[in-house]
Parts: sequence; C-alpha cells; structure tokens
Amino acid sequence: MPNGTGEPKRIRFIRDHEKIAAGEVIERPASVVKELVENSIDAGATEITIIIKNYGKELIQVIDNGCGINPDDVEFAFAEHTSSKIECADDLNNLYTLGFRGEALHSISAISKIELITKQNNSDMGLKFKIEGGENVSAEHVGCLVGTNIKVKDLFYNTPVRYKFLKTDRVEMGHITDIITRLVLAYPKIHFKLVHNDIPIINSPSTDRYQNVIFDLYGKKVVKNLIEFEYKDNEMKIWGYLGDPSLSRSTTLSSSLFVNGRYVVSPLVKNAMETAYKGYIMVKKHPFYILFLKLNPSTVDFNIHPTKKVIRFENSTEFLKKLTRILKIKVNEKFGKLKTESRIKEPNSISEYKIGKILESEDDNKLQKVAERQKSSVEDTTNVDKHDMIVKSKKSKPEIGAPKAFDIKLDQIYPGLNGRSKTISEKENPSKLRNLARQSNWIETHDVFPKFRIPNQTSQLNQVYFVLEGIDGFYLLDMHAAHERINYERVLRNFKDRGIKKQTLLIPIKFDVSVNEVEFVKELCPKLSKFGFEVDSLGGSTFIIRTVPANFKKSSDPTFIRDLCLEIISKGKQTSIEEEYDSILKLTACRMSIKAGEEIDNPETVIKLIQDLAKCKNPHHCCHGRPTMLYFDYKEIEKMFHRT
Repeated sequence: MPNGTGEPKRIRFIRDHEKIAAGEVIERPASVVKELVENSIDAGATEITIIIKNYGKELIQVIDNGCGINPDDVEFAFAEHTSSKIECADDLNNLYTLGFRGEALHSISAISKIELITKQNNSDMGLKFKIEGGENVSAEHVGCLVGTNIKVKDLFYNTPVRYKFLKTDRVEMGHITDIITRLVLAYPKIHFKLVHNDIPIINSPSTDRYQNVIFDLYGKKVVKNLIEFEYKDNEMKIWGYLGDPSLSRSTTLSSSLFVNGRYVVSPLVKNAMETAYKGYIMVKKHPFYILFLKLNPSTVDFNIHPTKKVIRFENSTEFLKKLTRILKIKVNEKFGKLKTESRIKEPNSISEYKIGKILESEDDNKLQKVAERQKSSVEDTTNVDKHDMIVKSKKSKPEIGAPKAFDIKLDQIYPGLNGRSKTISEKENPSKLRNLARQSNWIETHDVFPKFRIPNQTSQLNQVYFVLEGIDGFYLLDMHAAHERINYERVLRNFKDRGIKKQTLLIPIKFDVSVNEVEFVKELCPKLSKFGFEVDSLGGSTFIIRTVPANFKKSSDPTFIRDLCLEIISKGKQTSIEEEYDSILKLTACRMSIKAGEEIDNPETVIKLIQDLAKCKNPHHCCHGRPTMLYFDYKEIEKMFHRT
C-alpha cells in the first residue's frame, strides 16, 4: 500500500506498537466501510465504489483503482499491528494517512468472511485471497484490474451477541451514508459511488468545483447560502465554507470539520465557531459550516480514541483563542458587523440601566439614538436555561429605553437580595389570599397560585413576560413556558387516551435534508405519524408533509420536522423509544405554543393562560424544566429603594 501518495510500500510489523494500539473493535457495518474506504484513499485511488447488501449485514464490497497490495504481503496484511503507513510510533509526528495502527483488517477478518482480489501495476496477475473468522482459507493467482476489490460477507456471523445489538436497518444504513458523505466532502477529486441493494445512493464524480459536491450532498438551498473563505499563516491553513445564519440548525450533525484530511469532532472548534456566530443565530441553534484545517502533524494527536474521530491540539488554549479570533473576523466580514455588540454588559450600579420611561428627560435625544443602535431582529440572550430566544415582532415599535432581556438576576444587582425572586412553587400561599377567591377582580386559580388581580390591560415586557399584580408582590409570567406546559400535558393526554387528531394540509409541504440524514428521517416517519405528522419520502433527499396535529400553529413550517428528526438523531444510541416519543411530544408542544416576540394585547388571553396553567399537573415548570413564573416581594423591592 502507499503512504497516501499512490506509491506502493511494503507492509511491515509496527515496532513499539503497544504505544499506539487501541484494541479496535468493529461495532457496526459503518465501521467496516470507514476502514476499507480509508485504505482505498491511502492507496491513492481516484475511483472508489462501495456496494452494500442488506444494510451491510450480508455484503460490504469496496472496489478501488489504487496501487494494490504486493502479493507477498496480502496474508501479512491481516495480521495484527502490521501496516504500510508507519514503521514505529514516532512516525505519527509526520502522519498524512488516514490509517496507521494496523488493526482494522485483523479485527474485520475475525468476525466475517473476506474475499480480497488485488493487483499492482507492475504485476501480470493479481491475487485472490480468502480468510474466514481469522483463519486463512485459500490464495490463488487470478486475472484482474489494477487496484483492490475486497468483499466482507456475513458480518458478525460468529459473534451473535454483537449482531443482536445492531440498530434498525435504516439507522445502520444511515451511519454508512454519513461516513461516505464526510469522505466525499474531504476528497472531492475522488469519484465516489455508494450503492445499496442495487440502488444508487451517492454518485459524486471527481470535480475541481467544490460547489458541485455540496450541491450533490446538501442541495441548491445550501449552496446558495454558503460563503467561501480562506486564511493561512506560518502555523496553519484554514479554508472552507461558512453558512448563512438562515442555515442554522438544531444540531451540529450537518456541519463538518476536517483536520489534515480526516473528518473529526472537536468541542474546541465547535466552541470557536459558535462564539464567532454569536448574535447572528438564535440560541440553541448551531451554524452550518464545512471547515478544513491543515496543521503540522506533530501538533495534532489523532491517537486518543479508537475511531480516530476525536483529536487533541497542542497548546489547545492558545489554539482556541487564535481560531476564535480568525473565525470572528471572517463571520463579521461575510455577514455584516453586529449592531448589538454592546447590548449587554454587567452593570456596576443600577444607573447603568435605562428602565422604561422613568428616565425620559432632557436626555431623550441621546436615548433615542441608543435605542436605534439597539434595534435588531434578534435579541441577544445568553442564559439558555432561563429564556428562549427573544424575537421581536415586526409590527412592534421599540420604545425609548425599553427594558431588555438581561442574563442577570436581581440578586446580582443587589447582593443583599439573595434568593428573593422565587418560582411560585417555592412560595407558600398566604392563608389570607384564600378568602379573596370570591372577589370578582381576582383571577381564580383554585389555590394553585396566589391570586392575581385581573389586568385592565396587558403589561407585556420585552414581548415575552407578563407582569401580574398580587397582594404582597408581583409576578412575572413567561408566556411561552406557560403555554408550552399547557400544550405538553394536552398532547401527552391525547396521545395516551385516544391518539392525536390530524389535520390534512390543503397544500402539502416539501422539505429537503442532506444525503446523510435521509435514512434517519425515513426511520422516524412511522413514529411521527403517531403524533399527527404524516411524512413521506419523494425519493432522493426530498420529503413531503401531508398532515399535522390539529391546532398546530406552524402548519406551514417544514423546518419543524427536520429539526425534530435531527434532535432525536443527535441523541444517538442512548435514545430509547420512550425518549424518542417524549422528544416528539415536547417539540410538538413547543411549536404549538405562543412564541417570544408575539405581541399580546388582549387581557382575556392572559387570564385564560393562567387558568389553564393552574389545571396542569406541573404548572410551575415548562416541559424543559424552566420556571413558568417568578415572584418578587414588595417588601424586598421597597428595601431596594430604601423605603424601609
């Protein structure tokens, strides 16, 4: 095999292999596909065909036009700790190949039946070699093309326990498709073909135009909303594509990071990218990007995980700072400088805040300018545990000095007020309030909450919170959290009792996913049907929504289904059926609820919301655990103003 150059090299036993050995275990068909295709890439192949039968359980075949294997080395290739790519552990400091441990073929041959045909360019004949369950079966000379054709049959035939723990067929095929998708992105000049049960899944011809590859894998919408960039210095080269904020998604599954040609996952780089996009995309959303890093191999450690998917950077703290700075500059250059970059600062005193219209004075003109600078379609909130992203209604007009959703609690402004703002469940109901139930100017909540005075008009703060007056304090109601709790218990009750009613869309909605997401979405379609969403495949990566649950507010929102599927997929193998159903219920309830940014001008809506909330089994928190309401004691507020 070559050393990533296409030039044949002999296979050798790795000296001091114990320093890099990982005891690699083949977990699923996708693991086999990854190892075999990476071998083809290291062999200098320009054409690679992957043929799958029965989701990889019956057959995994990889055909390439690489340099082939020396016939004298074929049997040795299946021995443990043998490789043509390195001779000792120190060679990792100058590594540019995808494989290096010499464990993959040995591990695969132990749990399957393998037939390998290979020929080098300077040979008249090729060699056909068979090995089953780690035992050599036969070797004979045959006529064949230059390159390697390897068949892995009956995977896990002798390890039934491992076979039993495979996921469903579509999930396993989804993992295979995902691996090939990443390799297509990393090596656009290689012609990749992926065929499953004689049906072409991916056909990505060799190209010098990277946009063609992205179009094949992600579709027209993604290509139109990507911006190419590049940066290089003496230490690194960075290039790739940054997605427009409109491409942001609920998971990071669609984004890709490649370091020295290898697809990897790095929390460090993810943190840098999300910091760069902060303020451009909504909270709990992730940017779409395809990022390539070229670094000195001695500064990157690929040998910390058996799959080589997790890496470690030398001087990681400095690397993170530098990468974040570079990405911030590029994101700002491409998408425009934030208008709200100075929106939220930690206050030193209360005078730093512009509270309502109290401060209207001769400084009105200055405040007007401040308010204009702070206009934005998206409010910047960093406390994802406490608040949803605040989106301004297009109809609303900003008031001078209008309060913003600060990521701060009152006890941070006033150190003496520790724990004085409480959720309603933490505050006991004074007995004197029970006698007020009969009074017509109080909202009846049957003692679930303290009594609230019926508002003459809605007092809505930042288009997300309602101010409610009580006997001995006031309350802030998070309208989205409250409505989400109501809807969650309603859809849960309907699902358990009689099923969720559907409404057929007059015009069905089409939506696209990336190629590596198709099988996962197909797997989830029958489950979505139980919740009122009839979703069918139209072939390729296109799906259509035919029905949605009755009373579903976002009936024209195809991104809901995509986000729902990706959220479940991102939880991986830990997700049980019950957890999947709960995720569907929670996200459905969320999308059916009042959104932050919706202006409510009818007091009756607030009253109905509180009364419905009081009937819930858990009225004090939304289904994601955020409080629906907070209480502020008048006595503590009087202390703030030094009135006591």
